[in-house]
Amino acid sequence: MTGIHPKERKRRSLRCVIVRVFLLTVIFLIVYDCGLITVTITFLHDNLAAILPMYGTRQRFLCVTFQGGLGNLLFQYAFAYATSKSNNMTMFCTRNDVKQLQEIFYVPDCTRYYNAEKVCKKAPSRNSRYDCGFDESIVTLNKTDLKMDGYFQSWVYWKNEEFVLREYFKIKQHVLNASETLMASALNNLGYSRSNATLVGIHIRRGDIITKDYLIKYGYDAPGQDYLKRAMEYIRSKVKGDIVYVVCSNDMTWTRRVIQDPNVAFMEGGSREIDFALLASCDHLIMTVGTFGWWVGWMVKGIVVYYDKPFKNGTQLEKRFTKDYRTTLYYPHWVGFS
Repeated sequence: MTGIHPKERKRRSLRCVIVRVFLLTVIFLIVYDCGLITVTITFLHDNLAAILPMYGTRQRFLCVTFQGGLGNLLFQYAFAYATSKSNNMTMFCTRNDVKQLQEIFYVPDCTRYYNAEKVCKKAPSRNSRYDCGFDESIVTLNKTDLKMDGYFQSWVYWKNEEFVLREYFKIKQHVLNASETLMASALNNLGYSRSNATLVGIHIRRGDIITKDYLIKYGYDAPGQDYLKRAMEYIRSKVKGDIVYVVCSNDMTWTRRVIQDPNVAFMEGGSREIDFALLASCDHLIMTVGTFGWWVGWMVKGIVVYYDKPFKNGTQLEKRFTKDYRTTLYYPHWVGFS
């Protein structure tokens, strides 16, 4: 014990006592009354999380409130993973939250910590000032359990963990198989195959943001025909050979009317994961607004074109964007048009 600080020696001794008491209690119950084992273990687990932090025997929990659709969940998971790593914390999420991602991607479990949910409910909350773009003030955390609330839409939060996240966010094989079958059929109908055409994905989110009053009032702006024409012309100027446009949208009536190119595959009736996989398999991407299209762009290896002003001036939504969102929400090498 030479060289060990007296306080550390005391902590170690107390931990040994706790472990010995626990083991002796379990042995006693096995011998005399097995029916009490479950009650005792439950009690210990319920209170261990409160006891152990006093002696520095567990990491702090980082709890993130997951909310929104698929793209939002991916942003929140990426933020929580990277922030917990950089602050030496344990990331925790509820089973329902992570299950939505695990149905599509190879995301590891972050629900296995018994009693973490109770700890997270009591943890102090911290909200992000901005949803879209990098907020430097949010990444330095206090040395306590903490609950984070926000959308955290910036690649900057997790740029040092991107290699790992690309492994976690790989699309599962059963989703890929289904999307590849649909893609092959659509290309065949146009007289093409995957080997003799460049595929340009187009994701058009429009229906909900032009029909739902609360989204309109909040400040969402849907790009029109001029934007799509400009984006398609830009990619055409960069690509040699035949192009097939692979289009997914929640407003296919409008989309069919404004996209008149003969080599278009309108992909209708698919689930969100199939649409995601179809678009992610393309060579280049044109997105409009929303985080779904953003993550498709993250997976596409070629040119990514985005709508660079996805909010109306003077609205609540505009206030949720940082001034540098064009380089901290979107990647600097992506191409923005309005």
